[in-house]
Amino acid sequence: MMIVVICSHLRGRIVLFFLLITLSGFGQVNLRDYVLDSLFPQLDYNYPSVRDFYLSLDVHSDFDPKEMETLLIYALRNNDTTFFLNTLAVFQEKYGLTISLDHNIELYNEVFRKSLSDKKSVLKDAKTLFYAKNNRARFVNDMLDKAYNLDQIYRTYYTLYRNPVHNNEIIINTLDSVLYMIDNINFLILNHYCVTNKVMINNFDFGNSSHERFQFILAHRLRHKDKDFVPLFELLNVNGVNAYIQNKINSSVFKMFDKIMNDAYGFQVFGFMKNVPVNKDFSTNIKGPYYK
Repeated sequence: MMIVVICSHLRGRIVLFFLLITLSGFGQVNLRDYVLDSLFPQLDYNYPSVRDFYLSLDVHSDFDPKEMETLLIYALRNNDTTFFLNTLAVFQEKYGLTISLDHNIELYNEVFRKSLSDKKSVLKDAKTLFYAKNNRARFVNDMLDKAYNLDQIYRTYYTLYRNPVHNNEIIINTLDSVLYMIDNINFLILNHYCVTNKVMINNFDFGNSSHERFQFILAHRLRHKDKDFVPLFELLNVNGVNAYIQNKINSSVFKMFDKIMNDAYGFQVFGFMKNVPVNKDFSTNIKGPYYK
């Protein structure tokens, strides 16, 4: 038993040693990618050390509320209730982090497992309070709500009628055309805001989960194989890269773009996919690990 404890403690120290070595050249590392790919995978076996190390990273960047959701899940799993309650209160106020069944089912279930659901402060609607105080974020949230609702409502009809039972060419072509129009309108509206305000919608400036919802809209627009992906590329290549450099987003949106490009056209642009040719006709402001 003593050997197990010593080995566990030693492993924690070794983990932190390598983390510190990695961050010695921190200027070249995107913090969001680092946390997602290198740090948080160790939460399963070294929660206290990873938590403390993550909290020490505030000198480089603020904490992404989506990342903090993950840390809160592990805090409950490790009976770190005091940290959970104190941190949740801060993120409810700062980013509108709301624990609900439709937002983060894993965190929601952990709250019930720990019998914290009876605390009104834990499950309060912090999102509404956050947007009531932040006009800019509320405006973007309203746009995202409208885009998401339109997207989902139409796709319900699309799935219902575009099937072999209604195998009519006119119906199918009409459904496809309307779907393209909806996805394109959603993208154009959000793109106009980003370009005009020189910002990529992100969780820091616009509240928890804003970037993930925005990326959802981008992905739907990009999946239309019409080669009209240049405006989306330009958005990512300028505003997306700026947000990435500022550690406000991770590389997932660039990876998404490259994956869909590869699926549709057999090439990537930013270099985030392994063993996929790069189309160098596009001059990129960021080059992923596989840009060759």
